[in-house]
Amino acid sequence: KAGALVRPAAKTLGGGGGGKPDVAQGGGQNADAIGDAVAAVERLVAETA
Repeated sequence: KAGALVRPAAKTLGGGGGGKPDVAQGGGQNADAIGDAVAAVERLVAETA
């Protein structure tokens, strides 16, 4: 589920996100936390692999 990957990353940025199983989008106000958001997605992908 793409939304399950996007939601935690967007929350890290102070925002939100979601979508369909195959496509999702998110965003937030705290662009300084982009590295943390990417790391959150990397962790989730590693956990599901």
